[in-house]
Amino acid sequence: MHRLGRVLDTIPESEKDTRRWLVQVLCNSNDPQASPLLLARLNESEGKVRLEIIKALGGLGGEQAVAALVPLLEQQDHEIRLSAAVALTRLGNDCGPTVIKQCLDDDDPERRQTTVKALAQTCGDVEQRLLSRDIDRMAPWIDPREPITAKRIKKVAKRIGKTTQEVRALYESLATDFCLTFA
Repeated sequence: MHRLGRVLDTIPESEKDTRRWLVQVLCNSNDPQASPLLLARLNESEGKVRLEIIKALGGLGGEQAVAALVPLLEQQDHEIRLSAAVALTRLGNDCGPTVIKQCLDDDDPERRQTTVKALAQTCGDVEQRLLSRDIDRMAPWIDPREPITAKRIKKVAKRIGKTTQEVRALYESLATDFCLTFA
């Protein structure tokens, strides 16, 4: 594992895709040495590589990961704050859900939808379809401030082959985590 850390050190920041891929390899290795390697690079990395490290720390866990992620909740960068909140939520830390709720209630609709997208990635296939505006597991995502209507429930039920009662129950199970309301 130390070899992967040395390899990561040799890859220039401009090779973001390669660095991101290597971070994913470190995360999926289930090696206990991966967490310290990622923690050491958390504040050195930028952009998508940093987001990937934050996501990886949420999967690897540990007290050091929590200690590194909590301060990121105060970042100005919405994606960093949100990624840290999602990672902390995955780790069972109480700080994450509070920030997620704030992001779901943000005045900026794009930030609300980005939050739905980030949270949807922690859900199963059916839930992701319910949360995507076009019922296709892809952007654009629903806006939590727009109530779930009977028309949407009927449309989703038809698209995914479930009854309207089943779809409504699925939305109700997501309502608390995603701040969803019903019309």
